[in-house]
Amino acid sequence: MDKNERVELPDPASDPAMYCAALMAVVQNRDPLEIIVQTPAQLRELIRGQSDEMLGRRPAPAEWSAIEIAGHLLDDEIVNAFRLRLTLTENQPSYPGNDPEGWARLPKPPLAALLQTWEALRTYNLWLLESLPRSEWTRVGLHQEQGPESVEMLILKNAGHDLAHLDQLARCLSGPSDTRSAVGE
Repeated sequence: MDKNERVELPDPASDPAMYCAALMAVVQNRDPLEIIVQTPAQLRELIRGQSDEMLGRRPAPAEWSAIEIAGHLLDDEIVNAFRLRLTLTENQPSYPGNDPEGWARLPKPPLAALLQTWEALRTYNLWLLESLPRSEWTRVGLHQEQGPESVEMLILKNAGHDLAHLDQLARCLSGPSDTRSAVGE
């Protein structure tokens, strides 16, 4: 993905297969764990020095603000943690999709606490992922909307999701132009 190239993702509910493929395409041949490691620092860099007004501004009525994007990343970390642990501890478990827009409407702590919580959970999840033997990356869970996915696919999707939302965040904070770059879980 070129730095100037906009990340476009299809709606995960209407086209789950294309959504998964798009997430993994964003990663290209980069190390997904390295992307996941770097995302918190990149997010903090993007929001550094921004006013509360700018962080809370929605670029358009149907688009998320920077704070809402950060909240979504926390929500998604919770979802991924659950799915990962089910896949690692059960034999081909099934897990539901989720409604990111619904989760986004739930109350969130102030931005500093939100980021601290997300980074702590991200650190915990990364420790688990980095501790796994590669043979565990082949374990499979069944996403009720997107079908079978291995631990490796979960990791790739998470990395692509991070990149898509970092792109969305950068566009959100750059001004009033169209920022819709990433949607869904």
